[in-house]
Amino acid sequence: MPEAEQAYFNIGGGVGYIPSESWTSSFLGHDDNFGPNFCIPRLYVHPEKVSYVVELMQANAKYNGVIAEARALQFIYSLYPYLTKENPWSRRLVELAHPKKQRVILRALCVQRAAYLQHLASIRDWEENQEQPELVQFWKTALPDVLWVVEVSIPHLFPANERKVGEIVLNAAIAPDNTKTEQDIDYSLFLFARLPAEYYVLKSVNQTGPIFSKIASRITSHVEVLQQTKN
Repeated sequence: MPEAEQAYFNIGGGVGYIPSESWTSSFLGHDDNFGPNFCIPRLYVHPEKVSYVVELMQANAKYNGVIAEARALQFIYSLYPYLTKENPWSRRLVELAHPKKQRVILRALCVQRAAYLQHLASIRDWEENQEQPELVQFWKTALPDVLWVVEVSIPHLFPANERKVGEIVLNAAIAPDNTKTEQDIDYSLFLFARLPAEYYVLKSVNQTGPIFSKIASRITSHVEVLQQTKN
């Protein structure tokens, strides 16, 4: 069902993706008659029956997860010409991110910098590679306090074992430029992208589009998704 649903979900301009919540079977809800913590099948919740939705975010976050995913998708298509074809997982992403397929899966998480850096330092890819500590330490000094980490995965990797090929990291502490049109890209939100074997950092933007610099990463394949836990 989620892959079929993708054919009907897009953010405009012929650009679409598969939200990670497509694999959520049920929500936890409160029933006035029976009490809390009831499982409500996701497809039973009809838009016309919903009065409002509350999204919980980190303090000082200036925009929500829907905007974060939409912006991240724009950055993925901006990065498309730069993605390496030598890495097998990057090749899979190149194939599935093609505008004619648009089968990229996105999962947006609003986290504190420390939580993301802990995740980056601890993850191991399928070959047990870990990121170099010096690079993790560099991001500690370069990142703002609050982030949108938009995880990037592909079918059938995400639904099979909840793993991802990387993430787009956005500055959550500044508001998007609402004067830009749907076709424009607000690069002020972009911090970096971590994808197989490479980090991509925005170097400049000219009349033809963005120019990215690459930083080598030791993580060359897929890793586990970020798990949010309470302190």
